[in-house]
Amino acid sequence: MRSPHAAADIFAALKAEEPQPDGATAASIGQNQGDGSFNESEYNWEPQEVLRRLPGINQSNIYRVMRSVENLAELAGKDEPELQRLLGGKANGTKLFEFLRTTAPVSVM
Repeated sequence: MRSPHAAADIFAALKAEEPQPDGATAASIGQNQGDGSFNESEYNWEPQEVLRRLPGINQSNIYRVMRSVENLAELAGKDEPELQRLLGGKANGTKLFEFLRTTAPVSVM
């Protein structure tokens, strides 16, 4: 039969050989260490959501894009080869380049 006491006993047994965790070390896990890693909370989620909706942007390249450009205007100003390098491939870079260069229809009221 499973109980909270049994779970606590299991955790105690697993931790028996390990030192007490350090709060500062635990808090720093996942933060940007200057090695190219990222901390998702250091970016505003609203711009992330806009960026995620763009063609060619996906989970594997979104953080590289956010580290490489200051804003959408800078991203939109890149040429096709730059976008291909930034997004990690010709297909994704071309998708975004063509989307950014498409003329939207304008209606006059």
